[in-house]
Amino acid sequence: MLQDLFKIQTVKGSIDEDVNAEVFINSEHRLFGGHFPNLPIVPGVCQLFIVKEIVQSVLNKKLILKSSSQVKFLSMINPQSTPKINVVISGIKTNEEGNIQLDASILCGDLAVLKCKGIYCVA
Repeated sequence: MLQDLFKIQTVKGSIDEDVNAEVFINSEHRLFGGHFPNLPIVPGVCQLFIVKEIVQSVLNKKLILKSSSQVKFLSMINPQSTPKINVVISGIKTNEEGNIQLDASILCGDLAVLKCKGIYCVA
């Protein structure tokens, strides 16, 4: 269902520094027929999925979101008016249980639309 929802255009950075990614949302994706007709909005779960996909590409590991705290959806992403988003991931580290911790933000221009902290386990 989500395979052609978005395309990760560029990923810059590494585990030791902030990761910045440019992502394009497919405004014609069938998901937007139901979420919502005539006013497409990228669902929050899809935003979290985009973050996970970027982290996987940086770490070259398959991950599963174990928990997320301080998830704040600050604004909506309308892919018709703003098809390009920027994802910033910082503080990537492995905790004492061997899980990956990080902070992530999604931005539309200068506007923050998502801020969250996540813990991922290797699949």
